Amino acid sequence: MLVIFHGVSGRATPSTKMAHFYKRSWLFILIHICVEVAAFTAPSPGNAAEPLRLATIAKPSEKLPLGDLMRVSRPFGDWTLICDLSISKNKRLCQVEQTVKSDHSALYWRIATSTDNVPVVVMSLPLDFDQNLGLSIHIGSYTARINYNEWVCNTSCIAIVLLNNTFFSKLVNAEKVVVSFQTRIGNINTMVLSMNGFSSAVNAAKEDPFGKRSYSKSK
Repeated sequence: MLVIFHGVSGRATPSTKMAHFYKRSWLFILIHICVEVAAFTAPSPGNAAEPLRLATIAKPSEKLPLGDLMRVSRPFGDWTLICDLSISKNKRLCQVEQTVKSDHSALYWRIATSTDNVPVVVMSLPLDFDQNLGLSIHIGSYTARINYNEWVCNTSCIAIVLLNNTFFSKLVNAEKVVVSFQTRIGNINTMVLSMNGFSSAVNAAKEDPFGKRSYSKSK
């Protein structure tokens, strides 16, 4: 199966019907209250629909009270759950992330939330990545691509794409994910990403983001 992250799947603001679908699915466990504008947005050609924006606890121009922002980082195997909490707003925002390094490159990816309250995949690669050739994601016989027009390269190369239900279910059930891409000088990189701890981190984001229940059970 081949899925192309392109056009509507990569940029368009989800319809109300799609938003309701996500809320009914397991994807909704990563969605939280805060939907402010993030500094980075996905690319948008010409007069296309509003680009994807990452949710943040507060607007870039907003000043939170001293000591108001709390961040908790919890390792789950090869994944890390990071949750931010604004005490004054009683708002939280979580994401699960992983950094993988090889002899020739590095990749940082995370499952986060957009300002439209839908889950997104964020991929980050070094500047020597050849964005014109895109990136391929392989999970068994399932293949997805993030094409050249989904990337923005400034200090690094970043792509934000919608996380559809099929791709998410593949991630949850996978033991590993293989990504392949090429550098600008022609080096082909194939990286194996461990999914150990991913499901546990995702469940914790919904049920116990700050570890209170886990701590109570251990006492």
